[in-house]
Amino acid sequence: MVSDYLIVTDATADLPVEITSKLGIKVVPMSFMLGDREYLFHPGSTGISLDEFYEAIDGGTPVSTSQIGPSAYVEFLEPFLKENKDIIYICFSSGLSGCYGASVVAVDSLREKYPERRITTIDSLCASIGEGMLVYLAALRLVEGMSYDEMLTYIENTRHKICHWFLVKDLNQLKKGGRISPLEAALGTTLGIVPIISTDCEGKLTVISKIHGLKKAIRYLIDRLRTDSFDKPAKQAFIGHGHCPEYAKMLEETILAEGLASETRVLQIGPVIGSHVGSGMCAVVFEGEQD
Repeated sequence: MVSDYLIVTDATADLPVEITSKLGIKVVPMSFMLGDREYLFHPGSTGISLDEFYEAIDGGTPVSTSQIGPSAYVEFLEPFLKENKDIIYICFSSGLSGCYGASVVAVDSLREKYPERRITTIDSLCASIGEGMLVYLAALRLVEGMSYDEMLTYIENTRHKICHWFLVKDLNQLKKGGRISPLEAALGTTLGIVPIISTDCEGKLTVISKIHGLKKAIRYLIDRLRTDSFDKPAKQAFIGHGHCPEYAKMLEETILAEGLASETRVLQIGPVIGSHVGSGMCAVVFEGEQD
């Protein structure tokens, strides 16, 4: 029996509900702990506003996240299989989480139970709005009628072309996550150093540069779009921010004024990624040269 298929991702893709609903993207929720309370995060429903979330962690409230387990994947995906839907799941980078490994375990068990269905999990090698852009581009092609096999090839190729560039103003969250040492955090804060972070070919976060001053760091992101985008101008740039809309506005206005992208989308960084980067994170994501 021939059936249509779904694009599925997880909440770390940080796509707003207006995009996921319009394009039929299904999103696996993810949980996080803020203080002594657990929240479930997915588009359109967090249980706490993002302003309240970032204000809480800025005030020192402890926050932690947990990966999606195999049983949660089975519970989320199985109803679609029962509806005779095939599935392509685009997962949060294996370089940053164990979610991909857990999804492989779940998919293997579901294939045994539903041998007539096609279920594929793909490591996005991306994070946050980078993962979101990959999912968004795939969903657009699904709407256009791309076949299941064509989609697998498209995602495998495109995931290596998503360029992630972001700055982090709050060094305390990076310190808590072990990304930088306490000494680096203290010196960086004192000297006004803003780390520039990207992802490598394995989907792991890498500090690329340390810029003195926020305005110079924002200019660095803009210049990466100028030099690295595949199309001139880029067809689309995603701009993400963690509780700093003024930085995102500065990025967007400059990108459009300099003609570096035909279209921009400003997205908020959700609590799962925000737990690790804190307030003041700002990112630009676009398609560039492979690897």
